[in-house]
Parts: sequence; C-alpha cells; structure tokens
Amino acid sequence: MNDSTLTKKDKLLAVMLSVISGILFDYFFYGKIPGISYPLYLLLMLCLFSWNTRKILKVQRSFEWLLIVSIILLSSTFALFSNPILRAVNFLLIPLLLVSYTILAVHKESTWWRLEFIGDILKRVTIITMQNVHKPFIFTLEQIAPKEKDSFRESGKKIFIGILISIPILMVIIPLLSSADLVFNHYLSNITKLSELINFRKPFSHGFLILFVSVYIFSYMWSFKTDHPPSPAPKYPTVLWDPTIALTVLIIINSVYLIFSVIQVSYLYGAGSQLLPQGFTYAQYARRGFFELVAVTIFNLAIILLNIKFVKKDYKKPYKLAKIALSLLVIFSLNLLFSANFKMFLYEEAYGLTYLRVFVHYFMGLLLVLLLLTLGRIWRSGFPLIKSYIIFSLIFYTTINFINVDTIIAKRNFQMFQKSGSIDVYYLQGLSYDAVPELVRLANNENPEISRQAHEYLQFKKAELSPPTPWQSFNYSQYKARTALKKYFEHTKRSGTT
Repeated sequence: MNDSTLTKKDKLLAVMLSVISGILFDYFFYGKIPGISYPLYLLLMLCLFSWNTRKILKVQRSFEWLLIVSIILLSSTFALFSNPILRAVNFLLIPLLLVSYTILAVHKESTWWRLEFIGDILKRVTIITMQNVHKPFIFTLEQIAPKEKDSFRESGKKIFIGILISIPILMVIIPLLSSADLVFNHYLSNITKLSELINFRKPFSHGFLILFVSVYIFSYMWSFKTDHPPSPAPKYPTVLWDPTIALTVLIIINSVYLIFSVIQVSYLYGAGSQLLPQGFTYAQYARRGFFELVAVTIFNLAIILLNIKFVKKDYKKPYKLAKIALSLLVIFSLNLLFSANFKMFLYEEAYGLTYLRVFVHYFMGLLLVLLLLTLGRIWRSGFPLIKSYIIFSLIFYTTINFINVDTIIAKRNFQMFQKSGSIDVYYLQGLSYDAVPELVRLANNENPEISRQAHEYLQFKKAELSPPTPWQSFNYSQYKARTALKKYFEHTKRSGTT
C-alpha cells in the first residue's frame, strides 16, 4: 500500500484525528500530573491505531493479547497507585510495549523474542516515522490548493504578490490609526511591551506541544500504511563446545557448590540451634553476602544458557552427562536462591521492609521461575525458553504493580513496631500516598515521640494534598489519603489533641 492508493478523504481524516489526539494530549497532560488521564489517552491511542490499520489489524497470537492486557493494566496504575519507582518505570515501559504491540499486530512474521526486534522498535520510532513527518502538511495543502490549473508554485507567487501589495497600504493605514487612537499609538511605539498585555509564552507552548504530538502521532501511524518488513534474523557462525570439556567444568563448579551447600545447611538453616561462629549475630550474617548470592545465581543461569546453546549434541553419552551436570547446577542455584531469600527474611526481622527488599523478593521469585523453565529446556530441546522468559517477566512485573508495595511496607513495619517498639518513621515518610492510612494508625499510637513525628508528617501531607487537582490528575491512592487525613484531623479536633 502507498499514499497514491488512498483517497484525499482518508488522508485528511488521518490528519484531523492526529490533530485531535495532539489537542487531547495537551488537555490531558500539559501542566498536570498523569492520573486517570493516562489510561484514557492510551485507550484512545489503541483505538486510533485500530482504525488506522483496520484492513490489516488482526490479533492472532496469545502474546499480542498479553501485551494488550499488560499495557491496559500498567496504564491504570497511574490512576490507582502512587509508587514513584514503578511510575517511573511504567512511564518508559508502556510506550515500549505499545510500539511492540503495534509492530506485531501488523507484521505477524516478527520474531519478538530475538534481540533484532529491539532494532525494529528503534527503527520504527525514529527512521521510519521520520520519513512521514512531511506528509500531514502535504496532505493538508492538497485540500486547500487550487484544484485546476494553478500549481503550488503559482499559488506561492500569488501569496507573495499579495504581501508586496499589502505593505504600502499598511504604511498608509497604520500611521492614520496611530494618530486616531493614543492607546494604539502608545502600544505601537512600545511594541516590545506588548507582551505585558498579551502573554504569548503560554499559547506558544500549547501550540508547539499540540503540533509536535500531532505530527509525530500521524507520522507513526502512517508508517504502517506502507510495508516495512522487520529485519531478518542474522545468521552468525556458531562455534560449538566439546561436551567433555563442558562436563569437566560443570563437575568442578558443582563440587564447589556442594561444599558451600553443606556449610549453608549447618549454619544458616540451623538458625534456631545457634550454630554460628562466636561473634556473629544472625542479622549480621544475613546482611553479608545476600547480593553476592543473587549475583552468583544469575551467573549460574548464564553458564547454563551458554551450555544449552553451544555444547555439541553429537556425542550422546557425554552430552547426556552434561545435561545431568547442568541439572545439578540448576538445583544448586535454587539452593543459592533459597539461601539468599532466607537471609533476607532474617535481615527483615531485625530491620523491617524497604522498597529494595520487597523488589528483591519478587526478583528472586522471578529467578526461581526462570531456573525451573531452564531445567525444562535442558531435557526438552524444543522448549521455547526465551519466549517463556519474556512472557513470565512481563507477567511478574505487571503483578508487582498491583500488590501495593507501599502499603505492604507500612503494614509490615507497623506490625514489627507493635512487637519491638522501634520503627523508622522517617523512612515511612518517604513512601507514597498509599502508605498514609497506615501512618494515621501510627499517629494514634501511645508512644508520644512516634505519634508526634507521624502527626507532623500528616500535617505536611494534608497541606500537600489541599490544593484542588484537575480531574485529569485523579488518583485513587491520593483520594484514599485525603479521606484518611480528613477523618484523622476531624478526630483530633474533636478530641482536642495535637
């Protein structure tokens, strides 16, 4: 398909819809914090893309449905939660997923599980899109240009002649108007002060944003009107490893992990028996080496994947022994993962939860799934491992967006406070609005110092949330925080406490 096969009506409609999209983008987001406007605008983009590709769009693969569901769910978090880390990641990830979906929806032959697909994405949003930047202007001029003999050049000449004729006329009219009205003469004499009467900056900012967004949306959508097939997967020469050498390396590595596991069983998992060497506490022991264990697990996963990819399969017996050794390495890696998770729980019992600790727990859960998938690939050669990695990673990430990390941290630390009597109030104050209801509970605590700190923080949050926000920035976690703060301060006012 090319531009010549499309009617002027189709072209003009595409331009008009892009301009409407630009205006709505300005209305939804200019000077506003993204809230419910984000999922609404994203749904608009999906509808626009569906209309634009209505003759070729057909969702066939389950991965495309997974992308659509993930995109919609992740965009909804801007209206539901306030976690700053996840919002920042989603701000970058959602456009990436949206571009991936649009490419896959049109080009069914795309190999989305290969690294080359990243190149297809970058090419689509830059080179291919930029090739269409001039087209909305051309299509618009086609509508307003004379339909018969006059060409664009002739029209340009006539406009230029009209400007030349206007100059001497204005030279007569403007002085007369200046003499007739002193105010007009004042502003004409002080033309540089005209900006004091009319604020040009804001309309210019709005206009530039609308123009930029409209042109880019049109250019991106129009790029699918012509065929740009994805890059073919390049074929690299493969150097295969001898299975005997690989088996030797795996046996040595597994021997080290066997010794390490014996030590782990006797010390770490014997926490209740106080088997640590003298001078160690379990909080100290748990803190040291945790991230190293996670790093070693990832390193092991890389070793396993390289062996799966490059070890020769011609020699059946050595290769079968190598698969057994790889399976043992997976098992030892699972033990390392469990050890790291166990250490983290011990550490949290002493110091509580933080963003990093919650995210690491979920990352270790993802590593567990990836290791099990890898174990399946070791014994079943046709198993789509990389596809499974991408699918489960996307599912895990989407899930973590909906567990409400801030509420989990606040609740867990408050429970620990009730047992131990100590809590880091200042860290809790760094959480998002999702944690405000839990901090209200903390402000009602009997400990006067803790209550005072929490009360001062709630006063700050009340002042922060007091200015009215536009409906585009509506966020449910902020709504809950306002409600909890309103009830709290009404209660303190009635009871006469501060």
